[in-house]
Amino acid sequence: MNENVPRTVSLRTAAGVGVGAAAFATAVFFAGVYAAHADPGGLTRPSLSFAGTLRGASGALTFTFHRAGGSDCVATTETVTPDATTGAFSVEVPLTACPAFFDGSDVTFDVAVGATPVATAQRINAVPYARYADQAGVGSDCPAGYARDNGASASPGIVCARTVTLGATAVRDEVVKVGTGSSAFWIDRYEAIAHQASSGAALGTATAMGTAADDIPATGLPRNGQRPRGTASPVWALSHPGMPSLNITWFQAMEACAAAGKQLPTGSQWLRGASGTLDDGTCNSASSGARAASAADACVSASGAHDMIGNVWEWTDEWYAGAGSATAFVNVPAQNWPADYNADGTYNVNGFAGAVALPAAAIRGGDWNSSTRGGTFALSLASNPASYAANYGFRCVVLR
Repeated sequence: MNENVPRTVSLRTAAGVGVGAAAFATAVFFAGVYAAHADPGGLTRPSLSFAGTLRGASGALTFTFHRAGGSDCVATTETVTPDATTGAFSVEVPLTACPAFFDGSDVTFDVAVGATPVATAQRINAVPYARYADQAGVGSDCPAGYARDNGASASPGIVCARTVTLGATAVRDEVVKVGTGSSAFWIDRYEAIAHQASSGAALGTATAMGTAADDIPATGLPRNGQRPRGTASPVWALSHPGMPSLNITWFQAMEACAAAGKQLPTGSQWLRGASGTLDDGTCNSASSGARAASAADACVSASGAHDMIGNVWEWTDEWYAGAGSATAFVNVPAQNWPADYNADGTYNVNGFAGAVALPAAAIRGGDWNSSTRGGTFALSLASNPASYAANYGFRCVVLR
């Protein structure tokens, strides 16, 4: 609900917050309706707004929130002075006063003016705050389950973070917001790290083939991504500083993203997330191997996503009919985009559909050895979705 104009109500309102005669312990009259405020495409307001009429008393309002199966939380507002003629008032209740209550849970509340109860057992429905109304297309900073976390290292962009517990290990997960309004989504701030669900251990983080780099199948997530029926994915893809997971197939990356409530980005999502990344010598595109991600790295997109140029190629949710043949892995030479696209490279891409042995799955951005061919527009169709290599990684997106 996006409510910008206070409303005066006397009985039950459309929002279910009005009060009937049985709710009054005194002659004081209270009728309220909450309003979840948002500025579409901008920052949401960190409070619940109540507006209505109040007669017979003035002063600070005390809200006591009750959540089914949990403890109560009390929030006291600033002094309320109703209109002398109409009794109309409005007041803000900061969500920070009871931060764990407004997550869509079934919540009721009582209201008192000083020591005088004026309403009891009023209900807040499942979407009391615009932060949770983003499923309806209202602007929001962060997706459900994440909170904004713009510390000193979080520039540029809007960084949203959560903590995921895998086994006995708490693992941080960071995404950045791309776009505004109903078309906004969130992309991993860093190239993804695959974690074992049972222990939280990072997987596939070595830069060359070997036990540490090739340990994802050993968790029970085979190269083809197929799991036994009725079992959850044993691997979660999370985004935080550290060495990204390598040697992962498209199928494994898809499953790891899904386990964490995410998905592989489409080509257009990846391009939007990468927009504004400048390969000015800060990106890892002319070295001998992948590097660990750090908030201090300067290879950052306009939205705040790190290492979208260079470091490792990143899988996207795209399959094409590649131009390669069964007898030659790549039979179309490396090409370049036009000069105004930074001359980023393309591999195994042709202008017509030729004979193919397997479909090509797109990888984007280039790797540590792409040099000037790596970049925002770099695209390779030289690998099928079953491929894996020490320069293949991925990242995920969250939609809402």
